[in-house]
Amino acid sequence: MMVSASRIQAREGSTSIRRVGVNARLREQTITAKRAQTRGQILGKAGTVGSRIGLLALVVGVLVGGFWYGWKSFSESRFASLRDIEVRGFQRLTPADVAGLTGLKGGRALSDLDLDAVRRRLESDPWIADAKVSRRWPRKVQVSLTERVAVARVSNGDWVSEDGVVLPRRGFDVLPLLVGQGYKDGRIPVKRAVQSLSTLRRMQLSGAAAGLEQVSLSADGSMEWRFAGLGPTVLVGADDWKRSLARVAALRQELGEEIGLFSSMDLRHGTCASLKRADGGV
Repeated sequence: MMVSASRIQAREGSTSIRRVGVNARLREQTITAKRAQTRGQILGKAGTVGSRIGLLALVVGVLVGGFWYGWKSFSESRFASLRDIEVRGFQRLTPADVAGLTGLKGGRALSDLDLDAVRRRLESDPWIADAKVSRRWPRKVQVSLTERVAVARVSNGDWVSEDGVVLPRRGFDVLPLLVGQGYKDGRIPVKRAVQSLSTLRRMQLSGAAAGLEQVSLSADGSMEWRFAGLGPTVLVGADDWKRSLARVAALRQELGEEIGLFSSMDLRHGTCASLKRADGGV
């Protein structure tokens, strides 16, 4: 039986088409299988990583919880209770004074102490300008002080610090008497006095306050010094004390014994010195 060439070509063409379709389906099935395998591997790894992270989190949680419980038990035990108070920076105050001011009692758990309240109690004492309080495990509290420094005394026997705080007397220092001139009832406003008190402190640190017996403060901010062994008083500006002291030394050398003839030296007016004689002359 004879078959035309066109039919053979058509059949061959249909056979080729069928073969291509089979190959495509096989290829797609292979790709799908590989994707499923890859997805399974990824999920398996993710599950393994998740298990490890979960286990690690559990271990960390147990360790943290155990540490917290152990620390809490230790901090509340008698092995972490207050036994000593260490005091640093004290000058006028004694460690016993400071320990009394803290209000702390031995045997209290260090973790229960209110250190801010302790600091406030300490700083309520006029001698203490600043206090720092800290725990020192297992059984100690450390107190570091900055004390005020007395620069003068007032008529009732109390002392006065550089920042104008009245201090109960502690010790036997010889300090200049601080008085007011031109103030009501002789009361010295602290804000007006601070600059002069700061000047006194700088004089003390430089050694220039030796022999200074009295300091009178005026409302205009000037000061009147009275030195032991020097007849006249010295009027100076609070911010010009170094030059004033140098001029006093020069006048003492120039006048010699005749300096006793004068009652006051006014050095507040530039380079001019106004000398007032004890008998009323100038």
